[in-house]
Amino acid sequence: MATEPILFFDDLMHASKSGISLTVSSTKVGYNKDNVRDTNLATAWAPADSAIDEWIECDHTPDTLFGGNSENVWHALAYDARGVNQALLKVQSFDGTSWADALSHTLEKTGVGCFYGEVVGGNPAYTKWRLMQASADRSGGNVMAKVFSWAIFDKDRVYRVGVSPYAAEGHGPHSMTNFYRVGSVETSGGHMATNKYGESGQEFELTFRPAAYSFWKDLRDRFHEYAGANRAIYIRKDGLRNPAQADFFLCRLVDVIEGSFFMQNVVLTAVRFRTEAWV
Repeated sequence: MATEPILFFDDLMHASKSGISLTVSSTKVGYNKDNVRDTNLATAWAPADSAIDEWIECDHTPDTLFGGNSENVWHALAYDARGVNQALLKVQSFDGTSWADALSHTLEKTGVGCFYGEVVGGNPAYTKWRLMQASADRSGGNVMAKVFSWAIFDKDRVYRVGVSPYAAEGHGPHSMTNFYRVGSVETSGGHMATNKYGESGQEFELTFRPAAYSFWKDLRDRFHEYAGANRAIYIRKDGLRNPAQADFFLCRLVDVIEGSFFMQNVVLTAVRFRTEAWV
């Protein structure tokens, strides 16, 4: 089975970034707005259930961060729409006067979902973006979707096999291996018990073969350039869905393992990711 690794580096919305403000239309108790940019993918922001438009807005003015000067940026989101009445989640851009839809996504309601896409940045003096849950896009009730993560990336920090400048580096077969994180307890009588789900999240490893050297060399350089939880996020390929691993949508990157080389091609390369606890 072929796969297309899409890796995003240097999240401009990450909690480690300064000068970012978040504004919301409302907040449901227990779902703080800052949860969309923290390092814990198990926490979420959610608006109050209502019959009006509900939204969260990020602002970084007047810097060119977030795609000012009409520079393209990528948005990547993880959300939970199980049991909600909202049908669409939209990314909106601001031109200094009004908001306009930049991306529109039909919510996946059978499990935790994600979407991502490239959009043109706005006016450099108004570097704002908004996630909109419009009242016109819901029916049968007023239950809103939860947003686990909202990440924004500069177009030069998105790496994809088979897309320029790696257009000649075609997709190859891959395999996936799970690594469970084990929790253990000891009773007063000295009896041990373990639970492979004792800690939140799992690690899994994707092995790609073959891939040309330049793609992995650039990834390695980015690993050295960035550190911490914002170094990269993995997105699965559109159309590939394994129900047993349905939450492997947005994952934090842990490590890359380079294999041997032959004629400038990587014979075997593995990339390890860590999921978080989805709620």
